Amino acid sequence: MLVLSEGRWKALALNQVGSRAVTSTNGTHWNPDWTEQLKGQLVAVLYDCDAEQIARARAEEFRAAGIDAWPVLL
Repeated sequence: MLVLSEGRWKALALNQVGSRAVTSTNGTHWNPDWTEQLKGQLVAVLYDCDAEQIARARAEEFRAAGIDAWPVLL
């Protein structure tokens, strides 16, 4: 499983405890060109609680591209 987090500190903390996590360079921004790199991954979209709608939309975007993804709601 790969976690897409909202910030670099969260991604770093998740990596330090053994979870595979990535983030974009600007919070919830996602470049559609990167989506191809997620093929074959299980992706948990873990954004801050004030960005739950964006997390839902991002997971839906990934599912539409054939990626098994879901939002993690805090």
